[in-house]
Amino acid sequence: MKHLLKDAALWRESVFIAGEWVGETPHGRYALRNPVDQSVLVELPRCREPEVRRAIDAAHEAFSSWRRTTAKHRGEVLRRWYELTMEHREDLATLITLEEGKPLAEARGEIDISCCLISNEVAPFGGVKQSGLGREGSHLGIDEFLEVKYLCWDGLDLA
Repeated sequence: MKHLLKDAALWRESVFIAGEWVGETPHGRYALRNPVDQSVLVELPRCREPEVRRAIDAAHEAFSSWRRTTAKHRGEVLRRWYELTMEHREDLATLITLEEGKPLAEARGEIDISCCLISNEVAPFGGVKQSGLGREGSHLGIDEFLEVKYLCWDGLDLA
């Protein structure tokens, strides 16, 4: 399926846990299927409690580090994340369509909404806007959003 992508490097047959791509676990693999025709898209490592705990611990550690960074650096990282997302918009939409069975136009819209959330937090001067989303302790604010997204994008050079 990676032949459907402009950037085949975005296709992964592993999971990203604690800063590394993991291709095997003791629990075997499972087939990720296209919901439209049930064809196998990829065989992925099956993760159970130890892998999930390791991923959660890594995300928590990354979040602790992230909350100590300056607003300027956060703005720079968010800007880079936005740029990468826009650069790979079509490939990301294709991956969403394959995995979820959404129409391509709807998948593009999902990417656009994500980019809107990202760009809404980046101020023109490169900092982070002082909205409720940008402050620590906000309910499901940008910090919590990034803690989850960290696992997906850490393999790319955001800094």
